[in-house]
Amino acid sequence: MKYHKFDPMSLRLFIAAAELGSFKSAADAVHIVPSAASRRLSEMEAEIGARLFHRHANGVSLTEAGVLLQRYASIILTSYDKLYLECSEISAGIKGLIRIWASSSSLSERFAGVLSSFLETNQDIKIELEERTDGEIVEAIRDNRTDVGVFSSHQRVTGLQTFPFSSDRIVAVLPNSHPLAGAERLSFEAISQYDIIGWNDGIALGRVMTDYGSAVGAPLRIRLKVKSFGAMCNLIKANLGIGLAPHPQVDAEVKRHGLTITPILTEWASRNVLFGYRDAEALGTAGRLLIDYVQRVVPQPLQSNTVL
Repeated sequence: MKYHKFDPMSLRLFIAAAELGSFKSAADAVHIVPSAASRRLSEMEAEIGARLFHRHANGVSLTEAGVLLQRYASIILTSYDKLYLECSEISAGIKGLIRIWASSSSLSERFAGVLSSFLETNQDIKIELEERTDGEIVEAIRDNRTDVGVFSSHQRVTGLQTFPFSSDRIVAVLPNSHPLAGAERLSFEAISQYDIIGWNDGIALGRVMTDYGSAVGAPLRIRLKVKSFGAMCNLIKANLGIGLAPHPQVDAEVKRHGLTITPILTEWASRNVLFGYRDAEALGTAGRLLIDYVQRVVPQPLQSNTVL
């Protein structure tokens, strides 16, 4: 078996050169002299047997082999950093680290309660939680930048292990004075006649609701885009449009702003919140403990561990 000489310093130098477009800038970024940086990168090309960079008069750019190495180098360094951190924390009495990225719509009271009860019974495990968009979460799981993701079932995913954690329903959020505010239920077609406060790119609900509107012949009039329930409700209260958001996650902001929630009359409005991860082996012991725990507390009708 041949062992390659891609040490962490060389990989960090390579990524810096790829991002900065310059060997000199990369050398400065990792605190080595330019001649040593150039030699290391040339040795990497000799080792791999392919050019990693196109050299230009004003800098460098990645070749096809370089693009491939950049993706794997990021995964390797993330795993290396995680290994170093976990080993350090073991010596401090912490038995495991779980990185979780979750979308704003998944950060419900139920999620917080499950996480809290898990940590109460596993006090030697540390959790790092970050709020991200659905699209960012799925990509981070694939690239090993997070261990577990919690995101909407509206997000397109392939090659990941997933299971439903909870269910919610998309509702219309309106000012009390809006012409549709008195309705018991609203059709998607009725909603499409008014200005909409949409969702930023990367938030699955934004893409799904515009796709659905186009499919049923009721394209939405997106006036503004936001990334949080609070921002959406601020704009709705100012009569700048109506919003579509998951219930019950949006309820607290709706009450705080004195707005109205109305159900949407379509099967499209029902969805699941998913737990997702690459595979059980990659999770490590702490991650597998979390997944096993969450699956035990999820209501049985929701459970279905699948690769999508």
